[in-house]
Amino acid sequence: TIAVLILEKSVQKYFGYKSLGLSIISAFLIGLLIIPLRNSIQKLIDIAVLKGSPIQISNENALLRQELTNADKLRSVAILASSLAHEIKNPVTTINTFADYLPSKQNDPEFLNKCRNTLLSETSRIQNLLSQLLSFAKPSPPVFILVNPTSLIDEVLLLLEHKCRKGNITLTRGYTTKEEILADPNQLKQALINILFNAIEAMPNGGKLQISTSCEETTYTIAIKDTGIGIKPESLNKIFEPFFTSKNNGVGLGLAITQEIIAHHLGKISVKSTVGTGTHFFIALPKESQGKNHAS
Repeated sequence: TIAVLILEKSVQKYFGYKSLGLSIISAFLIGLLIIPLRNSIQKLIDIAVLKGSPIQISNENALLRQELTNADKLRSVAILASSLAHEIKNPVTTINTFADYLPSKQNDPEFLNKCRNTLLSETSRIQNLLSQLLSFAKPSPPVFILVNPTSLIDEVLLLLEHKCRKGNITLTRGYTTKEEILADPNQLKQALINILFNAIEAMPNGGKLQISTSCEETTYTIAIKDTGIGIKPESLNKIFEPFFTSKNNGVGLGLAITQEIIAHHLGKISVKSTVGTGTHFFIALPKESQGKNHAS
């Protein structure tokens, strides 16, 4: 603007006109000529100061966010893998015990039948645990299908049972519906794991963790309640912001990713919390929505 005014005054002095209309037209034409020059200067400044154009910087930020998101998910996978290592020890110990007794009991039909049933049960449990972990770890595009949320919750809790036992946390289920909804099972499990991880970490001295479901005409609700340390009032409005965290080793993307997943399902997530008492998360999902990313 300053450059246009200065140049217009120079043109006015050179041609000697004093008309306001001519001054406006002259300033307009000068402005049109200066815009390309300004854009060129802006590009030079961006490259010199910001080390790239706005589009390049935006793309780099998107890649950085994706890398941090993957890092957060890998952290979750690492914690789950650690829990599974302990969880798998029990069936492996049982299998080893039966294997030791097998040579001396090979002519005992009752023992052999018991051994067969136990081995099948324990190996099936190990296979199920590993299958759930691989399903969660494997990146995949969103696919919206009919799912039973209570089954997804049970699959997630299966992965977290050892962590809860180790932390002296009592798990309580309160399912009041068996209805199915359209959702992406892997994404929904990731959202649940993010919330449940936070709940478990909020109870370092043990406590109670309750997961309940309910269903109305058009909405399916999942409620997760813990008796942990709670969230400070000044932090409550920030917990879904990317990179906001109160943990020393946290990335601050878990709940931001969770909110994004719920938004893709056209649902809503809300939270209530009292310091020293606990936190209560509510996930409200439409029963028949196919989400933003559902392929037609």
